[in-house]
Amino acid sequence: MHYFKNHFGLIISIYVALFMSFSMATVGVIWNYAQLGFHVESWILNWGAAFLSFTIVSIILPVKMIGDKAALSLKLKPEGFGFFVVSNAVRTLFFNTVVTVMLTGCGMGFTHPYLWPAIGSQLVPMYVISLLFPLVYEKMAFHAACKILGQPPFQVGD
Repeated sequence: MHYFKNHFGLIISIYVALFMSFSMATVGVIWNYAQLGFHVESWILNWGAAFLSFTIVSIILPVKMIGDKAALSLKLKPEGFGFFVVSNAVRTLFFNTVVTVMLTGCGMGFTHPYLWPAIGSQLVPMYVISLLFPLVYEKMAFHAACKILGQPPFQVGD
Protein backbone atom coordinates (compact mmCIF):
# COMPACT_ATOMS: atom_id res chain seq x y z
CA MET A 1 0.00 0.00 0.00
CA HIS A 2 2.93 2.35 0.66
CA TYR A 3 3.95 2.00 -3.01
CA PHE A 4 0.62 3.45 -4.17
CA LYS A 5 0.73 6.27 -1.63
CA ASN A 6 4.03 7.42 -3.09
CA HIS A 7 2.75 7.34 -6.67
CA PHE A 8 -0.55 9.00 -5.79
CA GLY A 9 1.29 11.86 -4.10
CA LEU A 10 3.82 12.04 -6.93
CA ILE A 11 1.08 12.46 -9.52
CA ILE A 12 -0.59 15.19 -7.46
CA SER A 13 2.76 16.95 -6.89
CA ILE A 14 3.60 16.93 -10.59
CA TYR A 15 0.20 18.27 -11.62
CA VAL A 16 0.22 21.01 -8.98
CA ALA A 17 3.84 21.97 -9.78
CA LEU A 18 3.03 22.08 -13.49
CA PHE A 19 -0.06 24.28 -13.11
CA MET A 20 1.36 26.52 -10.37
CA SER A 21 4.62 27.11 -12.23
CA PHE A 22 2.65 27.96 -15.36
CA SER A 23 0.50 30.43 -13.42
CA MET A 24 3.39 32.03 -11.58
CA ALA A 25 5.56 32.29 -14.69
CA THR A 26 2.72 33.95 -16.59
CA VAL A 27 2.07 36.44 -13.81
CA GLY A 28 5.82 37.09 -13.44
CA VAL A 29 6.16 37.90 -17.14
CA ILE A 30 3.04 40.09 -17.11
CA TRP A 31 4.24 41.83 -13.92
CA ASN A 32 7.57 42.66 -15.58
CA TYR A 33 5.98 43.54 -18.95
CA ALA A 34 6.37 47.32 -18.45
CA GLN A 35 10.13 47.04 -17.88
CA LEU A 36 11.10 44.09 -20.04
CA GLY A 37 8.29 43.56 -22.54
CA PHE A 38 6.76 40.15 -23.28
CA HIS A 39 9.03 37.55 -24.83
CA VAL A 40 8.15 33.91 -25.25
CA GLU A 41 11.71 32.98 -24.33
CA SER A 42 11.46 34.72 -20.95
CA TRP A 43 8.11 33.07 -20.28
CA ILE A 44 9.58 29.60 -21.05
CA LEU A 45 12.63 30.38 -18.90
CA ASN A 46 10.38 31.51 -16.03
CA TRP A 47 8.15 28.45 -16.37
CA GLY A 48 11.13 26.10 -16.37
CA ALA A 49 12.73 27.82 -13.37
CA ALA A 50 9.43 27.78 -11.45
CA PHE A 51 8.72 24.12 -12.25
CA LEU A 52 12.24 23.10 -11.28
CA SER A 53 12.01 25.12 -8.06
CA PHE A 54 8.63 23.62 -7.13
CA THR A 55 9.88 20.12 -7.84
CA ILE A 56 13.15 20.49 -5.92
CA VAL A 57 11.49 22.09 -2.89
CA SER A 58 8.81 19.36 -2.81
CA ILE A 59 11.50 16.65 -2.99
CA ILE A 60 13.72 18.17 -0.27
CA LEU A 61 11.08 19.45 2.16
CA PRO A 62 7.91 17.59 3.17
CA VAL A 63 5.92 20.83 2.98
CA LYS A 64 2.52 19.17 2.55
CA MET A 65 3.09 17.11 5.67
CA ILE A 66 4.28 20.19 7.59
CA GLY A 67 1.23 22.16 6.46
CA ASP A 68 -1.17 19.32 7.30
CA LYS A 69 0.37 18.91 10.77
CA ALA A 70 0.06 22.66 11.36
CA ALA A 71 -3.63 22.54 10.41
CA LEU A 72 -4.22 19.43 12.54
CA SER A 73 -2.50 21.10 15.51
CA LEU A 74 -5.16 23.83 15.28
CA LYS A 75 -7.76 21.03 15.52
CA LEU A 76 -9.18 21.70 12.07
CA LYS A 77 -11.08 18.95 10.26
CA PRO A 78 -9.14 17.54 7.28
CA GLU A 79 -12.12 17.86 4.93
CA GLY A 80 -12.82 21.48 5.93
CA PHE A 81 -11.96 24.69 4.17
CA GLY A 82 -10.02 26.03 7.18
CA PHE A 83 -7.74 22.99 7.07
CA PHE A 84 -7.03 23.62 3.40
CA VAL A 85 -6.30 27.31 3.96
CA VAL A 86 -3.88 26.73 6.88
CA SER A 87 -2.15 23.80 5.18
CA ASN A 88 -1.83 25.74 1.94
CA ALA A 89 -0.56 28.89 3.70
CA VAL A 90 2.37 26.93 5.15
CA ARG A 91 3.19 25.39 1.77
CA THR A 92 2.88 28.79 0.09
CA LEU A 93 5.46 30.25 2.44
CA PHE A 94 8.05 27.67 1.37
CA PHE A 95 7.22 27.36 -2.32
CA ASN A 96 6.55 31.00 -3.03
CA THR A 97 9.68 32.38 -1.46
CA VAL A 98 11.91 30.05 -3.46
CA VAL A 99 9.99 30.42 -6.73
CA THR A 100 9.73 34.22 -6.49
CA VAL A 101 13.48 34.52 -5.90
CA MET A 102 14.13 32.22 -8.88
CA LEU A 103 11.70 33.99 -11.23
CA THR A 104 12.91 37.46 -10.35
CA GLY A 105 16.54 36.38 -10.55
CA CYS A 106 16.02 34.76 -13.94
CA GLY A 107 14.16 37.81 -15.21
CA MET A 108 16.56 40.48 -13.96
CA GLY A 109 19.77 38.61 -13.38
CA PHE A 110 20.94 37.57 -9.94
CA THR A 111 23.54 40.36 -9.79
CA HIS A 112 21.13 43.21 -10.57
CA PRO A 113 21.38 45.98 -7.93
CA TYR A 114 17.58 46.16 -7.52
CA LEU A 115 17.03 42.41 -7.24
CA TRP A 116 15.78 42.36 -3.63
CA PRO A 117 13.33 45.28 -4.00
CA ALA A 118 11.99 43.59 -7.14
CA ILE A 119 11.55 40.33 -5.24
CA GLY A 120 9.68 42.21 -2.52
CA SER A 121 7.33 43.78 -5.07
CA GLN A 122 6.50 40.38 -6.59
CA LEU A 123 5.94 38.47 -3.36
CA VAL A 124 2.42 39.80 -2.75
CA PRO A 125 0.90 38.88 -6.15
CA MET A 126 2.68 35.51 -6.07
CA TYR A 127 1.33 34.78 -2.58
CA VAL A 128 -2.19 35.64 -3.70
CA ILE A 129 -1.85 33.29 -6.67
CA SER A 130 -0.48 30.50 -4.49
CA LEU A 131 -3.29 30.81 -1.97
CA LEU A 132 -6.15 30.97 -4.48
CA PHE A 133 -5.18 28.78 -7.44
CA PRO A 134 -4.52 25.55 -5.50
CA LEU A 135 -8.23 25.47 -4.66
CA VAL A 136 -8.74 24.42 -8.26
CA TYR A 137 -5.38 22.82 -9.07
CA GLU A 138 -5.35 20.36 -6.19
CA LYS A 139 -8.86 19.16 -7.02
CA MET A 140 -7.86 18.68 -10.65
CA ALA A 141 -4.69 16.84 -9.63
CA PHE A 142 -6.60 14.63 -7.18
CA HIS A 143 -9.11 13.64 -9.87
CA ALA A 144 -6.31 12.99 -12.37
CA ALA A 145 -4.48 10.76 -9.87
CA CYS A 146 -7.72 8.88 -9.12
CA LYS A 147 -8.28 8.38 -12.85
CA ILE A 148 -4.72 7.13 -13.39
CA LEU A 149 -4.52 4.82 -10.34
CA GLY A 150 -8.18 4.02 -9.78
CA GLN A 151 -9.57 4.92 -6.35
CA PRO A 152 -7.37 6.92 -3.96
CA PRO A 153 -5.28 4.53 -1.88
CA PHE A 154 -5.54 6.60 1.32
CA GLN A 155 -7.47 9.34 3.08
CA VAL A 156 -6.06 12.57 4.54
CA GLY A 157 -4.57 11.82 7.93
CA ASP A 158 -3.49 8.21 7.19
